[in-house]
Amino acid sequence: MENQNPTPAPQGGGNNYVDLAGYTTQCEVALTNAADTEIAPLLAARGYAAASITAKQTELTNVKKLIADQRKEYGEQYAATKAYDDAVKLIHPNYIDHIDLARVAFKNDTAAKTALGLKGDRKQSESGYRAQALLFYNGVLGNATYKAAMATKHKLPMMH
Repeated sequence: MENQNPTPAPQGGGNNYVDLAGYTTQCEVALTNAADTEIAPLLAARGYAAASITAKQTELTNVKKLIADQRKEYGEQYAATKAYDDAVKLIHPNYIDHIDLARVAFKNDTAAKTALGLKGDRKQSESGYRAQALLFYNGVLGNATYKAAMATKHKLPMMH
């Protein structure tokens, strides 16, 4: 025989989604009620031992701590990303000025242009941008000829 009772409509406009905070609260309420002195014996008679409920409460406490730790770590990650982005915004104009100066200083030196990555546009990805900047600065600072050319042709102080 078919069930004559239709499935009840979900409350709250039909959204069955429960966020993590709501779910852990529901679990906490259920476990607190299950440990209640009036309800615990009824559950024990149905195979839900008090020790099992206590163990689940401990697990829920651990889960809540892990959730709090994750939120803290997300906050730290967002702060580190913002600090990185702020640093890039701060150094970018100087970096582009150095690239432009190097393109002038080495306009006839194909080897230098290639070694310093002066050809083409600057990469937009974090890894590409960082790789290009490191290639350029390590290349200039690691080659006395390049360093001297940057300093003398453009009357800049020696890069350190």
